[in-house]
Amino acid sequence: NDWTGINGLIEYVGNDKFSAVLQVGSTTQKYQLEHFYTTQPDTKSRKITVNGGYIKGGANYKMTDRANVFFNVGRINRPPLVDGVFTNGDYDFTEAEDITSEKITSLELGYGYFGSNFKAKVNVYSTVWGDRTFRRSTSVGDQGITIVYNDVEQTHSGIEGEFTWYPSSRLRLKGMASLGDWKFSKNFNGSSFYNDNGQSAGETGTLYLDGVKIGDAAQTTMYLGATYKLSDRLSADLDFQTFANLHGRFSPLDSEFFTANNRGSIELPSFSLVDIGATYQTTFLGYETIVRLNVNNLFDEEYLSQSQTNIHDDGGRTWNGVNVENLVYFGKGTTWNLGATFRF
Repeated sequence: NDWTGINGLIEYVGNDKFSAVLQVGSTTQKYQLEHFYTTQPDTKSRKITVNGGYIKGGANYKMTDRANVFFNVGRINRPPLVDGVFTNGDYDFTEAEDITSEKITSLELGYGYFGSNFKAKVNVYSTVWGDRTFRRSTSVGDQGITIVYNDVEQTHSGIEGEFTWYPSSRLRLKGMASLGDWKFSKNFNGSSFYNDNGQSAGETGTLYLDGVKIGDAAQTTMYLGATYKLSDRLSADLDFQTFANLHGRFSPLDSEFFTANNRGSIELPSFSLVDIGATYQTTFLGYETIVRLNVNNLFDEEYLSQSQTNIHDDGGRTWNGVNVENLVYFGKGTTWNLGATFRF
């Protein structure tokens, strides 16, 4: 790929209370494939040019010496990944029917507070990411298949907050909460190809995913941590995290989304984890040395971190309400590590 671009930034500072920034950019990306193994080495695709660009702006208003409000808004036209240009690029130079940039529109509003021993920030956000292209792999019998999905659109919105508090000179408390609502926001389809020869395996038909929750990441997360200085050199910390609203991602072979009247994505059980650690500062051979001990998942919580499929419970065998026919990943049990950092 050849990439060129130009960027510009303007900042305005009206007074001690108000400031604003505007950033604009333009990009041009050229794509060309060259095959050395499946075609003759001197065979290349034609060069395809896709233009992109962005405009982003934001402003901050200082309400008092300790409080501020801010907003950010932006639009990005991002040139696609190679799959969005050459749909079967591993084998030939077949071009996508509609080669276009991905379009990302975002808005954020927030409030911040900064005190002598306490600071906090809360913000709401909404992002629409359209004209995406991505691929999934699967198999039918002994045939490996790759599917390239086009014209995918997702909407991410939610509210986030975080704080840091020093109740005393020895104790620090930190917290975070994120409540998200992430969904596909339109239906789409894909083209499939056999992995062994690159031949077309047909179209997927429409996948009715409009309004379906996006999988792979917990959309509700919370964190609370404490660090206590036992001495000038030794400190101990304790972290608590909880994860919920975690959904399975759709699989190419799931039949759930072949009709508009579907049950959506499966929801995995929520879970919480506790981590502990200790830090000791000393010197070794005349160099500042930091020794760090971590114990993760202290209570050996058993949980599902991800589901690659989306098979609902229809009365068969389940594990914590999840159909055992799903392809899932369990999270790590208790682990620990000990390390040292030397500063020269």
